[in-house]
Amino acid sequence: MEWPEKVQNGDFVRGLPQNVRSQLIRLAQRKSYPAGSVIFHEGTVHEFVHLIVEGRVRLEIEVPQRGRMSVLTVGPGDVLAWSPLFGHSPMTATASAIDDVETLAFSGAELRQLCQSNHDVGYAVMHQLALALSRRLVATRRELLNVIC
Repeated sequence: MEWPEKVQNGDFVRGLPQNVRSQLIRLAQRKSYPAGSVIFHEGTVHEFVHLIVEGRVRLEIEVPQRGRMSVLTVGPGDVLAWSPLFGHSPMTATASAIDDVETLAFSGAELRQLCQSNHDVGYAVMHQLALALSRRLVATRRELLNVIC
């Protein structure tokens, strides 16, 4: 399998060394989710870390006394579902397909094993994931400020 252009040009993959990309793509499998479907629910365990190839995904959280609140929309090239990389951690949001969505899915267990057995891969993946989560935290903070202000 080759890296789709939209994923390859995204921040996460673009920041990975070529040797790491080559090892990661071997673990990838394609997944499809129709528009309107829920990819995973907040608080549940999900098996895959995804890189979005096509479509947009809405991330929502449950807010006490306010109900479900949209906090972010992610699209091609973005990481979706980082929790599976860390074992059986519950998902921190509900992800719903806005459009028909295609992803490259990586088994969290297989990806974790690769990162543990090859520290160069592990460092590169964790570094890119930390950058992605930092950007996502800033975007989520802005969205929440728009709601409460």
